[in-house]
Amino acid sequence: MLSRRTVLGAALAWSALPRLAHAELSPDEVLRQAIALEASNPVFLGATPLPEDDARWAEARAYLDAAPTGTFPHKVARYFDQAVPESFQERWPDAYANPLIVWFFLETRTKPEGDLTAWCAAFVSWCLERSGVASARSAASAAYRSWGEAAWSNGEALPGKAQPGDIAVFRQLSDPAHGHVGFFMGVDPQSDGRIMVLGGNQRTQGAVRKSHAVTHVSMRTTGNLELHSIRTAPGLRPAATS
Repeated sequence: MLSRRTVLGAALAWSALPRLAHAELSPDEVLRQAIALEASNPVFLGATPLPEDDARWAEARAYLDAAPTGTFPHKVARYFDQAVPESFQERWPDAYANPLIVWFFLETRTKPEGDLTAWCAAFVSWCLERSGVASARSAASAAYRSWGEAAWSNGEALPGKAQPGDIAVFRQLSDPAHGHVGFFMGVDPQSDGRIMVLGGNQRTQGAVRKSHAVTHVSMRTTGNLELHSIRTAPGLRPAATS
């Protein structure tokens, strides 16, 4: 019998991302092994995986394969916000796990750590790796608090040296193990103390509401979820300003 560690090790050895080497396992085999032990496999975030013969696995795979390469990470994120159907952009409300989100974890060698993580960090990591930028290789947003170097730190005036496409890292003051991470897209021109963030596992307000989805939203920089820092690294600049 395969252990959870065996399944995850096999899954994480294979990747379609440009900077990671291919192993012998195919995507289909990775999924078969993961689904076989879904009861103890954290990549499904507590939800039930689709049956392995469900056509939506192939559909999700096609969206990943069509994501742009040779560009900047925030533009990869923008592809998921603009070109992927909404049904694949967010956590599914029924019992099944969105296969696209499952692949974000599998392809970045990350896995959730209980209730301390959602999928915002896996999404950022996938977009970074797709662009050839080394990610934090963690499903925890807190891992990005020390990733790269700070272009802006808490207490400074925004935006400081931060540029669109850098990584915005939030922490939850009531429980510092929790937080959020996404792509900083600029200071909100319509509201003081807020920035525009493009990322996964976010929610929108207003006429069109999405929750736990890939969105481009305005977020407060203070409060219980406060902006910790905005990070940059080689590969994010220059030209990450459009």
